[in-house]
Amino acid sequence: MTDHSDSAPDRDNQPTNSKRPHETDPKEDSHTEKKIKTEPGLSTIVQRPSSPDATAEQPIKREGSPSKGGYRLRAEAPAGTVGYGTPAYKLKGLGAETQEKKSGRAFQWLETEREAVLAKMDVKPVDDKKLPKKKVALMMGYCGTGYIGMQLNPGVPSIELELHKALFAAGAVSAENALNPAKVAFMRAARTDKGVHAAGQVVSLKMITENPNIVEKINQHLPEQIRVWGWVRAAKSFHAKNDCDSRRYEYLLPTYVLAPVDPALYPHSGVAKRMGIVPPTIDPAVKIEYGAHNEVAKSEPEELEKKRAYRATPEQLQRLQQILHEYVGSLNYHNFTHGKRWEESSALRNIKSFETFPPFIRDGIEWVSCKVHGQSFMLHQIRKMIGLAVLMIRTEAGIDLVKESFKREKLNIPKAPGLGLLLEQVVYESYNRKIRTMRGSEAQAIDFGPYTATIEQFKEKYIYTDLVQEELTTAVFDEWTRVVDSRPEDYGWFLNPDGSVALDRRPAYIVERRGGKPGEGKGKGVEVKIENGMTDQDDVVMGEEGVADGGDVSE
Repeated sequence: MTDHSDSAPDRDNQPTNSKRPHETDPKEDSHTEKKIKTEPGLSTIVQRPSSPDATAEQPIKREGSPSKGGYRLRAEAPAGTVGYGTPAYKLKGLGAETQEKKSGRAFQWLETEREAVLAKMDVKPVDDKKLPKKKVALMMGYCGTGYIGMQLNPGVPSIELELHKALFAAGAVSAENALNPAKVAFMRAARTDKGVHAAGQVVSLKMITENPNIVEKINQHLPEQIRVWGWVRAAKSFHAKNDCDSRRYEYLLPTYVLAPVDPALYPHSGVAKRMGIVPPTIDPAVKIEYGAHNEVAKSEPEELEKKRAYRATPEQLQRLQQILHEYVGSLNYHNFTHGKRWEESSALRNIKSFETFPPFIRDGIEWVSCKVHGQSFMLHQIRKMIGLAVLMIRTEAGIDLVKESFKREKLNIPKAPGLGLLLEQVVYESYNRKIRTMRGSEAQAIDFGPYTATIEQFKEKYIYTDLVQEELTTAVFDEWTRVVDSRPEDYGWFLNPDGSVALDRRPAYIVERRGGKPGEGKGKGVEVKIENGMTDQDDVVMGEEGVADGGDVSE
């Protein structure tokens, strides 16, 4: 795999919404939930009873401060939950039913669930009463294949679950504090979703560091695809996410997905225009119905082999770089995430650079590396940025479409597969400058430099190799283009040769949800979430999990 260490590209995530098991109270139905009262204006945390002695009236402790992203709540109870509820500021303006759902969905798990995990571990607890704990920045990397994401979520495999177990087993965290993020002040720099990898991730926590070989001991208890590179003493106020200036991400894209589309599927596209195909006349009185999709057959092995033999033309690669450069700057990315309105200030994101590198061939497939460096990214933002760029090249859409995507009109942009996404490194320029000027402090700058060679070897062995093998085995990218091409009416209305957005060709479901008529630009807009090219409606039909996976999140 080609080394692109001299480049400068980067991203944001949501916690996975997974169902959590709960204990049965013999006095109550097993599905009964109790609400814990909070202070006025703060969110409600839903607690499932874990024993007959569990109570609903329990004190709430504020965690953090408004300047650090708002208050988070934690129940302090004998049989209470471990973790955090949803920040109250994120629940403002939502309906009562949605608030209850979100407050109960946040990372919480019962003490009994935590004890069940620890009971499976054959570990002798560390007596840490006399061992000092220090605030540290832990530098690590991982291959995300097989994990539901970075963040700890009960009942599902996650990177943090493996890390927390290893910290306990290595004696870096006591039995009392094991698998309890709140007690060790644990925080990650950037969440990564299902299947997304990381080479330069940072987490902050209070850790026992008396053992000089603590990194080796932690790694002994980690799967080989998760590694800790090292740690440095951090300032007491250090917060891995809030002190992070920016993030760099890499997206590896097989160039065969850039092959031109079938003009019959996109009669208004630049490809159709180049081939002299006259698009059909649209009757404004006739709705373009959602659901009447084309059946695009799955590729047979011979056909798939032929597709993978495709090599991008110099013009296509130049076009890809041109499109990615259009993303640079402080712009409104409401169309590149889920559930974000144009009016929301949080839709504004600053992209510092977005560069492509010369393509390379691996196992018969040509790949191109795209590296993005940004201050922060929203859920699925990078995947949707790549998704739009791919669609524009495949249909030969005008470059002005990127500028149109930053405007108020809601575009249904499919997100590219999470398989190609890698968190390359989180950046702490401001924090490092501050640390270097602090006198008498034991805190050190966060620097991945000493681990560069080790990280590159790890990326080659566990990330790049796994990524290519996954594509060879499952044809993820071919399936993505197949599903996208099965619903050209969902995207064709904004994939035009001149880069314009044809409101009169919007699908009926978009027009109706906006409360407008074809050709009108009113309303708040709507987005149908795409999972590997599939909409929410398809998730229900096909049994997909429909969770925030493979995305990008670093608020």
